[in-house]
Amino acid sequence: MISSYLPKQPYVVLDQNLFRKQDVIRDLLRRCCRDRMGVLVTDTAVYEFSKGPKAYGTWRHSLENLCAEPDLCFSGRSLGQMMREEIKTGQPMQNVVDESVTPWFRLLLEGLRRGNDERMNRALAEVARSIDREKQLREQHGANKTIVVALQDHLQNTLPAAELKHLHRRDEETIVRILAEMETAALIFQAAKSDGCSDETALALTRGPSVYGHLVYSLAGLALDWLAQSGLCTADPARITNDFHDLDYICTATFCSDLATEDKRAARIYSALTKALEQRFQRILSIEANANQGGDPT
Repeated sequence: MISSYLPKQPYVVLDQNLFRKQDVIRDLLRRCCRDRMGVLVTDTAVYEFSKGPKAYGTWRHSLENLCAEPDLCFSGRSLGQMMREEIKTGQPMQNVVDESVTPWFRLLLEGLRRGNDERMNRALAEVARSIDREKQLREQHGANKTIVVALQDHLQNTLPAAELKHLHRRDEETIVRILAEMETAALIFQAAKSDGCSDETALALTRGPSVYGHLVYSLAGLALDWLAQSGLCTADPARITNDFHDLDYICTATFCSDLATEDKRAARIYSALTKALEQRFQRILSIEANANQGGDPT
């Protein structure tokens, strides 16, 4: 069935945990050739390559498997920048490909294929100038955990006991149903208003598809997954930061054809989120059609 909501651009978002697995990348490139898709490399993956003490080796080892098909590779846009633009303009955004960086990225891969590290070294030097600032923004372990704990507590205190019972059985259908509820969609509207959006902009970002809305939904999915699995309160805050990195891959992938990951939590959230977004949109269409016909908007 063709989605009536999710854009499903022809890209597979690649989680950084797979870049260094030669067999996986080879099969993924074959799939993309066969199905006329591309591999999308997000800015979060580039950040994760760069934050360790051996960035050069990680970059080379991570990217050399993609060198076989540079023309199949695309660079992803920064979700943070897209969200800020959505708030500023009031217009939801869906194109997650960075059209200006992609040609340069392909030249980097082509150089690596030919044994020339010149472009990679220049790229590393550029990233090195900003990596400390990126770490300060991304590696706020305590603050990240506080956000998820607060959202989990809100859900736990507002969900019916029967839903919580099903949730603790790790039932995906329950997570999908909760995410698809209009009460969950209200979280996006409230968050947008807190970020200074007008009612009109907040409504547009909530109705979506929007990066802002999908990222808030991803956060709700993460909180629900932790609520189902238990153990959030005692979890290492650094682990929650890793979850936040995964949310970037998940959110980007909701606009694309697929997410390639070996992270079980990320795979669960992505699966539930894509189903919930479609269900929620159908519900919105039904409410709007009913309202246009003069019926009860609820």
